[in-house]
Formats: sequence, C-alpha cells, structure tokens
Amino acid sequence: MPRSFDSAFYGAAGSDGSVYYKVTPDANTGRGCFINLGANLFSGSYLTYTLEVWCRPLVTPSGECWIIDQHPGSTGRLIIGANGGNVAFFSGGWYVSSTSFGSTGSFAHLAYVAKGNGTVQLFKNGTSLGTSGSLITAAPPNQNTIWGEDTSYGGFGSEYRGFRLNSNQVYTGNFTPPDINGGLTNISGTLALWDGLTGSATDASGNNTWSATNMTFSEV
Repeated sequence: MPRSFDSAFYGAAGSDGSVYYKVTPDANTGRGCFINLGANLFSGSYLTYTLEVWCRPLVTPSGECWIIDQHPGSTGRLIIGANGGNVAFFSGGWYVSSTSFGSTGSFAHLAYVAKGNGTVQLFKNGTSLGTSGSLITAAPPNQNTIWGEDTSYGGFGSEYRGFRLNSNQVYTGNFTPPDINGGLTNISGTLALWDGLTGSATDASGNNTWSATNMTFSEV
C-alpha cells in the first residue's frame, strides 16, 4: 500500500514502488495556467455536486486556489481558496470562513458541497467551515470547464496532489478525508478525477479527454 501522508514529509514513492505526481502552474501567479476538462461537464442540472482537492498554497496569505472556472463568458466561475488568508469560495460574491487556508509547507483537503437545496457547505480536512446560501451560477453546458485560470484575472497559486468533481453530495457532515496517496478514487458520480497516480493531464475516471496549458506534472 502507498505510504500514508505525512504533512512534514511530502514526497517519495509509495512503499510498494508506486510513483506519485503533483501538478503546479508554471508560475506562482498562475495566470493562464489550467487544465481544460472539456465541455458539457457541468450544467444547470447539477444542483447537487462536490468539488474536492488536495492542495497547498504556493504563496501566503493570498495563496488563491482556483478549483473550477467555466469559460468563455462571465458566468459559472467558482473559486475555492483564500480571502485574507482564510478558506473561502467565490461565486458572484465571497463566502469567507474563519479558518486559515494553510501554509506553504502543508497540504489540506478542501471540499465544496452543493446540497441541492440552495445551500453550499465548505470543508477543510473533513471539518465543516460553515454553510452558505450562495450557489455557483451554472454556465451553459457547451462551455468548457477549466481547472485553473485561463484568463489574466485572479491567480492560481497552489500545488495539487489530487482533485475530483462529482455530481453527488459526497459529504453530508464532518468526515475523515481520503488519504492523500491514491485516496481520490473513481466513485459513483465522478465527472473528473486526477489523483496523483496519473503523470499527465488525463482524466482517471475516463469520462473526458483533457489538455493542459502552462501546467507542470512532476514526480514527488
């Protein structure tokens, strides 16, 4: 089995010889760095869904982490990251928690859960950071879904060990986060998946063909 995640020592292959990868933008500002997940991934019908990621900020306290961004057009943008150094999300306005996003030396598991009843719950390392009534404005289905930032607006300042998009409410309350090594698996409802066992911009769920721009995949 792969070695368990240790926040003080991130790197090396698993004890079974498995190789793991991380993905980062080419520059800390992250502008114009993204993975294109393709069109028709999200639509207005996805009022219940979960976005989650293993990440760490490359810069603090701003360390903004662009989880999902739908373009072209101005609708459908969602950010999970930091506002004033605290975990927050943006979807037409900011919802800011009272919990620190983290330091450059520590990975965290972040989850954004749209419950289908008009509310969204935000989690860090399995602990609820609160619930908001703000939902992402769904972009038209034919718009491409972007993991990262494909414009000059904002930034993409995090390093990733894995991310998953799912059409279900995966978490309903506090939970134990999946292991950082191979923990984000292809569960029912998975729309897109990269779990660090794939060394390039490939959807491990097999749902889409991906392409990456200004993103670096490297062994850890």
